[in-house]
Amino acid sequence: MLTRRQFLKMCVGTVLATGCSPFAIAAETSSGTAVSEIPVLLYHRVGATTDPLTVPTARFEQDIKALAQAGYHTISQEQFAGHVRGESVSLPDKPVLITFDDGYRDNYENAFTILQRYGYKGTFYIITGMIGHKDRVAAPDIREMDAAGMSIGSHTVNHLALGELSPRQAEEELTISKKTLEDLLGKSIPSVSYPKGSFNDSTRELAKAVGYDHGFTVKYGTCARKAEPFTLKRIPIFRFDQTATRVMSRYA
Repeated sequence: MLTRRQFLKMCVGTVLATGCSPFAIAAETSSGTAVSEIPVLLYHRVGATTDPLTVPTARFEQDIKALAQAGYHTISQEQFAGHVRGESVSLPDKPVLITFDDGYRDNYENAFTILQRYGYKGTFYIITGMIGHKDRVAAPDIREMDAAGMSIGSHTVNHLALGELSPRQAEEELTISKKTLEDLLGKSIPSVSYPKGSFNDSTRELAKAVGYDHGFTVKYGTCARKAEPFTLKRIPIFRFDQTATRVMSRYA
């Protein structure tokens, strides 16, 4: 069974930067409550497969129900990006960003359906070279999720470890995936999730240069106002975990 320690060892390539500063200035929600840190949940699969990165559908709904009962409200990538940039953005009380890596078909069939049921938003990071492949989301699925208010981000073209590629290869992975999604949706794609958590200083500079606004790692933690935008932390959720709210409490 994959442990958190093993997941970090598997995912993180060359991780050089720090992530989010605990000394950031707090933002205010619509009710005037100060928010300095936003938790970003990371899921992969939501369905019936039995690997450690798959959360069963019923368990995922339990997570979402627990978040709703605890008073959490999901936010969009635009709201999150504004928070990271230190802008004055309107945030709900107890904001949370829910992300999904890899673009599996069960994200569309199961996670998307449950999120809609609870009036929640999610961000789906797509491997563009696998769009329409067996067990992966297809172009119409992506368009439907986008039209329903979900956010779409890049998970590169081929899911290669960016920190292990040459600068030219990494640039191609970042650029082509971004353009593919932008052509598909007719809008800018501001966010990238680094496959396997692998990145280095060159990756960060390239992601910024080709037009991304921010990038997510698999480093554990929450994200502060005015965080370093290309080494953002998340909280991975595993099959063997208790509810997401329980996991999040470790980072409160």
